[in-house]
Amino acid sequence: GSLSAAFFTLGAPISLLFAFSTDSPVSNRPSTLFILTLATHLPNLAAAFAPNFPALLVFRAATGIAQAAASPVVMSLLADLAPPNSRALAASACTMANTLGIGFGMVVGSASGHLLGSWRVPFAVVSVPAVLVAVIVRALAVDPPRGGHDGLSEPAGDGLICLEGAVGMSTPSVPALDPALEKISDVFAVPSNVWIMLQSIPSCVPLGMLHAFLIDFLAEDRQLGKPAATAAVLAIGVGTLFGAIGGGAVGQRIYNFSPHMVAPYLAMAQALSILPLAMIINLDFGSSPSMLYCFAGVLGVVAGLISPNVKM
Repeated sequence: GSLSAAFFTLGAPISLLFAFSTDSPVSNRPSTLFILTLATHLPNLAAAFAPNFPALLVFRAATGIAQAAASPVVMSLLADLAPPNSRALAASACTMANTLGIGFGMVVGSASGHLLGSWRVPFAVVSVPAVLVAVIVRALAVDPPRGGHDGLSEPAGDGLICLEGAVGMSTPSVPALDPALEKISDVFAVPSNVWIMLQSIPSCVPLGMLHAFLIDFLAEDRQLGKPAATAAVLAIGVGTLFGAIGGGAVGQRIYNFSPHMVAPYLAMAQALSILPLAMIINLDFGSSPSMLYCFAGVLGVVAGLISPNVKM
């Protein structure tokens, strides 16, 4: 619990700070993402050599900070790489890649740790390939024009962003670099943003529980053992993969038909995810773990519907 708390709690405010810096027209997003990837996986690699728990806690906190900081950079790139009428599909691809990475990491980490008899091994096994991939991506990636798919032009020489296509008036200009407080005010001026943030606070509680405690809960409290508990979490990941693919496609069709219908679609998916999660927590699957895997897969599918459409 302490490791997960350090991972996520410190990462949240850092993510907000990097969101401001990512908005700057002078920032190079692929370079920023490369640096943050190194900052994520070098402490992760160092965790393999942690001499004690406080050191491990510091390394995991550093990993969480860098990983959270990378999120707004990825979302900014995604918005400029894909137009609105296909953005949910692009977000589905990102979610799919993330899910595959988590699933692969769980399998490889669990297998390597079990075979070599040390919890330290998985940290090194997953970190080294990630750094190599980051180097390749940085060598090939190009920072796309900002706002090109949303009626915005690149920043002009006077530091202004031009809004194209204004009705009944000449092309206006607005400052590209607003003060931080003004940006926060602009975000909270949109009622949808306020409701999304209020909803996200309680909805992240079960997510934190799944990350931190589900495997231990199933393995120890339900006495299923670590292999069966890990398989259940892996089933959630597989379900999330299919949910992200289908959810992104369906959500994109809904958005293209009427953007206002996306929110009810997400609310329905969020509500439906409660039932399989309640079954996983409360039912005794000791004699039939196959039913546990079914509920875990359903939970993953329904939960996977949400992520690509939130990023739209």
